[in-house]
Amino acid sequence: MEKINQKVMFDTLMPLITEKLEAEGAVGILSMGNSMYPLFRHQKDQVCLRSAEGEALKKYDMILYQRENGQYVLHRIVGIGEKGFVLRGDGQLENEYPIRAEQVIAKVARFTRNGKEYTCSHPGYRVYVCVWTHTVMLRKVWRKGKNLLWRVVNYTKK
Repeated sequence: MEKINQKVMFDTLMPLITEKLEAEGAVGILSMGNSMYPLFRHQKDQVCLRSAEGEALKKYDMILYQRENGQYVLHRIVGIGEKGFVLRGDGQLENEYPIRAEQVIAKVARFTRNGKEYTCSHPGYRVYVCVWTHTVMLRKVWRKGKNLLWRVVNYTKK
């Protein structure tokens, strides 16, 4: 059988994803975008989503949700506030708040990277999550320093 690769907008897949979540409780998708980099690489890693309905979501869970503007996003819960969840992608430096429970579509159950499957309770993954989410301030300083260095280098070339 011939394999056909076709690019489809994520919005058009959501009815199918929702249907599969309701029917089977889980669905696998290919990672898209860079907001969860370095954990997920664009169109290389796979994510298995499961229904989050009736489940108590907690800090460090990764969820698929729909923003107010209709955009679908997969990010990590980095806190829980009075008005909802505080979310941030691993490749992001700023938080998004509030995300309400009714905006949540699914939760990441496991993922595949370099052909190896990991659960979200894997010890190596848990260490990564703690280190990565608690070093966001260092990454902000690093990014500002790197940008300043590039500006100085470019200025001296002129």
